Amino acid sequence: MIDVTFLLLIFFMVSSTMQGTPDADVPVARNGVGVSTASALVVRITNDGDAPEPTVTLENAGGAAVGLDELPGIVEQLRTEIDSVVLKADGDVPEGFVQRVARAVGRVEGLRFYVGVRESPGR
Repeated sequence: MIDVTFLLLIFFMVSSTMQGTPDADVPVARNGVGVSTASALVVRITNDGDAPEPTVTLENAGGAAVGLDELPGIVEQLRTEIDSVVLKADGDVPEGFVQRVARAVGRVEGLRFYVGVRESPGR
C-alpha cells in the first residue's frame, strides 16, 4: 500500500507544473501637476557612502544639514512661510530612511506633502 502511495505521489509531483505568483497588474504612472517651490520647503536626502546615515538638507532654507530629531521643529518654525513640503531622495537612499524623514515632517499638521520623482530619461 505504501508503494502505491509513493508511486502516486511521484506521479503527481512529476506531472504537475509549478507556477509562481502571477505578476501584479500595476497601473501605468501618470504625471501629476508640478509643485511650485516658491512656497514649499524642499527636503533633500542624499546618501554619502562614508556617512553612517544619509544626509538631510533643506534646499531653500539655507541648505544646512539637519538631523531627524531637529526636522519637525525647523518645519514648524518655517510654517508661516511655507504651505507644503517636497521630499526629494536620491535613488540609493534606503526606503526605510525616507519613511522616517516623511514621518518626521508629517508631525507638523496642516502642510501638504509631496514626493519629488524623476522621470525616466526616455520621456
